[in-house]
Amino acid sequence: MKIALQELINGFKLVHIWKNLAWSDILQRYKRTVIGPLWSVITTGIIILFVGPVYSKLFGQKLEEYFPYVAISYILWNFLSTLIQEMSNSLISSSEYIKHVSWPFPVYFYRCILRNLIVLSHNLIIAVPVVLYYSMISTGSVGLFFIGLGLVLFLSIGFGMISGALCLRYRDIPQLISNFLNVLFFITPVFWSVTMLGEQTWMASINPIFHILEILRQPLLGRSAGLLSYMTVLIMGFTLFFAGLAIYSANRKKIAFWA
Repeated sequence: MKIALQELINGFKLVHIWKNLAWSDILQRYKRTVIGPLWSVITTGIIILFVGPVYSKLFGQKLEEYFPYVAISYILWNFLSTLIQEMSNSLISSSEYIKHVSWPFPVYFYRCILRNLIVLSHNLIIAVPVVLYYSMISTGSVGLFFIGLGLVLFLSIGFGMISGALCLRYRDIPQLISNFLNVLFFITPVFWSVTMLGEQTWMASINPIFHILEILRQPLLGRSAGLLSYMTVLIMGFTLFFAGLAIYSANRKKIAFWA
């Protein structure tokens, strides 16, 4: 586990490598397009623009409260679900590098995280005018958002060490994760609010993705997430991190052969 921890540190120090890899991924994704990453912004914006008013009527919600909630929730859900899927595929998608260069494997985890942060920064362009229009943002809430984001990134490193190695070995797991996320989308408060559950709010509380979403969403809505959400994410983060170190250290010598 000490070797695994040292590889995490050594991989982080190679910032010039995973930074360039992440940026190259973005450029490759939008190669020969006119507006590049703005396609992601436009697509997300159109969905929010149409879903907000329609679902506010369906759920009987006030548009001025529901629209910013949906806009921020959908942007953050896209970030979290994509991060989960891509962290699971981080070693699979980097198999050519693994075969030909001897970089520490965590380089590919950091590459995936940075790539998704870049995409999130593009999509947050939509959230900025929304929260400013409804006067929902403050300096304190911005600070809480970055604290929550730091916790999520810490959690994602542990998740990446577990899922990256296991998905590389067992190629059915990425499909299971993708299908599970499709189901999770409908039972996680993204287009609906937890208050709609009435006395059955425990149904949302047992969903770990709900707590991850809360510590990012509530600050952007001008509020603070509950202590339960912060504690849940913190406990999950440390649990996944140490479990990830154990699984990664047990399999690190086999990763090159699985690739």
